[in-house]
Amino acid sequence: MFKPPYLNKGDNIALVTPAEFCSETEINNASKVIKEWGFTPILSKNIQCRYGRFAGDEETRYKELQRLLDSDKIAAIYCIKGGYGMLNITEHLDFSLLQATPKWLIGSGSISILHSLFNKLGIETIYAPLAADLINIPKEHSNLIKNLLCGEQNNYTIRKTSIDQQGIADGELIGGNLKLLHHLLPGYIKGRIKSNILYIDIDDNDVYETEFLLSSLHHLKKIQSFQGVIIGGNIKKNEIINSKYILKKVFENYTYPVSYGLLGKNKNLPLVLGTELHLEIQDNITYISTNTFNYKMPNIDELHF
Repeated sequence: MFKPPYLNKGDNIALVTPAEFCSETEINNASKVIKEWGFTPILSKNIQCRYGRFAGDEETRYKELQRLLDSDKIAAIYCIKGGYGMLNITEHLDFSLLQATPKWLIGSGSISILHSLFNKLGIETIYAPLAADLINIPKEHSNLIKNLLCGEQNNYTIRKTSIDQQGIADGELIGGNLKLLHHLLPGYIKGRIKSNILYIDIDDNDVYETEFLLSSLHHLKKIQSFQGVIIGGNIKKNEIINSKYILKKVFENYTYPVSYGLLGKNKNLPLVLGTELHLEIQDNITYISTNTFNYKMPNIDELHF
C-alpha cells in the first residue's frame, strides 16, 4: 500500500459533498476545524448546491469530485457528508491522475465506497468521522485525525471490554460501514482474506438491522477467515444489552481476536485503512498499532454490557 504525502501547515484540504447536501452551519463548522488544524479549507464548487436531497445532480457532483481528485494542489479530500447517492457517481470516476498525485481521503459511512476504491488502487485512507461531525466530538479525538495527516505517531491503547475475544493478529486493515460490507468485501479481499484484519462500523444501526447484517455475513461465510476484527461506531444506549447478545452470538463462532473497544459514543476514532496493523487483546488492555502509527485513547472506561 502507498501512503499519500503527509501534510504541512497551510496545505489545502478539499471539503466535499459527493452525495447529500449540507447546511451552511455544517460547512462553517467543518471549515473552522480545518483552519484550527493549520490547513486551508477549499470548498467544493457544488457545496451549496441543492438538487432534491443532493448537493447537485449526479453530473455536477461527479465532475466536481473528479476535478478535486485530479488536482495537484489538493493534499487531502475530506467529506463533510456522505449519504445515498454515492454509488451513482463512483462508477463515472477516473482514478488515473490520482495514482500520479495521491492524496488522503477522509470520511466514514457511505464514504466506505470511496475508501474501497482508493485501497484497491493501493492508496491508504483515513476512516474517521465526517467533517460535519468534527465540531461534536472531543477536540483531543479530532486532533488525532490531524496527527495522522501530519505523520505524527501516537500510542493507541484501550481497555478491554467484557465481551472482547483475546488474541494477537497482524494484517492489512480493511472494512468500513456495516451496511456496505456485503458489497465491499469481495473487491477488498482478492484472495488475501487470511492476511486481513476487518474493521466494522456499526454506525447507529438499530439492533435488528445489526443482527440481520452480521448474521448474513456469517452465514455467507464472509467473515470466517480474517486474522482479527475491530468493531466500532455509535450504539444506542437502550440497545446495549441486546447488542451484546447479537455481537457475541456471531463472533463466538470464530477463534480470532475481536475488539469492541471503539464501539460507543465518541469512541469511533480514526483508523488507517490499507495499512499493516497489529491488534493485541490481553487480559485488560487492547493495543492497536501499525508500523507508522500507534494510537492512544486516554481515560476510556470499559464498556459495561
